[in-house]
Amino acid sequence: MVTRARGDREHGFTLVELLLALVVSIVVVGGATLLSGQMQGAYRAQMEEAAAQQEGRYVLDQIERYLRSAGNNPYRVETTGCPIAGTAVMAIRLDPDGDGLDDDVRLQADVGPTNGLIGGNGTTCNEPDEDVTIAHDGAGNTVTLTDHNAGGHTRALTDAVVTSLRSSTVTPATRRRRRPTTLRSSRPGSRYCRGRRT
Repeated sequence: MVTRARGDREHGFTLVELLLALVVSIVVVGGATLLSGQMQGAYRAQMEEAAAQQEGRYVLDQIERYLRSAGNNPYRVETTGCPIAGTAVMAIRLDPDGDGLDDDVRLQADVGPTNGLIGGNGTTCNEPDEDVTIAHDGAGNTVTLTDHNAGGHTRALTDAVVTSLRSSTVTPATRRRRRPTTLRSSRPGSRYCRGRRT
């Protein structure tokens, strides 16, 4: 009978140890994959929210530009020939379509060039951005601009990206709670200065 010395015994993993190591490895890799997927979803939601905020800022800048110029009428023109003869000049008309909804505003100004002809000379209405309507479509979440002196051409200031703030990819778990921002002004004596009430 051949006997082996205790020190000569072969060393290795048993089947149970091997299966246990495999299960632990699967749990670790699965957890890492799940965490990676959640992080990618949160990143995507954050990018969509940032894009919507950027688009919102763009739209507000465009609207602000038109509102600042509304009423610029140094020649005190009372009627214009554009888009039709006898159109009364009013700096701001709320609800120009008369549907009873406060979702649109019509703005008139003598801005490009300042020549006393709001929109043009009556036969050719070719001075853009002097008679525009800005409207909001709540169903499509779009803001449109219609230039009455460019043949009534309408262009969208926004598109469906604005809806990403309300989309299903942005969930309460992925959306961070934010503190309300304050108005900031660097003007001395202003009501708000550097984000603090003065």
